[in-house]
Amino acid sequence: MFILIITALIILVICFTLLSNYIRHSYSYKFELKPNCLLTRHPILFVSGYKTIFYFLNYWNSTPFYLRQHGYNVSELNLNWKSKTQRENEIKKFLEANPQTQFHIILEEQTLNDFSALDVENIEQIKNIWVLGAEKSLENKISLEDLKRNTKIKYYELQTKNKSAKKEALSFNRLILKISLWIHNFSLSFNKKGCLKVLGVPFINNIDDISREYLKLAVNIAEYDLK
Repeated sequence: MFILIITALIILVICFTLLSNYIRHSYSYKFELKPNCLLTRHPILFVSGYKTIFYFLNYWNSTPFYLRQHGYNVSELNLNWKSKTQRENEIKKFLEANPQTQFHIILEEQTLNDFSALDVENIEQIKNIWVLGAEKSLENKISLEDLKRNTKIKYYELQTKNKSAKKEALSFNRLILKISLWIHNFSLSFNKKGCLKVLGVPFINNIDDISREYLKLAVNIAEYDLK
């Protein structure tokens, strides 16, 4: 009887994790393309943060697709789920495999630690690293000395507050994602927790608002290319 209960619980957890990832992975929405967006000279590279079984598919959700539809050259680098050493090695291998390409790298603050072993300023393939956070989440974390020393590293705060007047009802998909995201963050150590507000999670974030924020970021990056 005990074995049957354990087996049933394992099956339930597996089904729950697959369902929560499928909800995000299969999500699609209609949006209007914004005309005359300034495009980047160099490709944009989204680097995944730390994952768990509750959050492993489509780390950046629909954001890369949204930017590609607007004409941006966007790639995604999916790193090892938890091992910092392996993540560092995968970053090095990726850069070595693309010696002729410069990238604008987009990542979350905790993922920046995976670049600590690299001499970022002197790596030709790294055009810039854009470290994302929600409103005020990056305040007082960056000293002037850091900014002087790491001129390629840019800190950018997305305006992630829901600008829509309507509050969404607690649908089945929303409930499943809320539970899975809570478990995902709870199971990660403090220095590996991502900022779920910036990931554009459907049914949690307002997708129109967060998509426009990323488009604004892409235009800002394109303006840096012109300097």
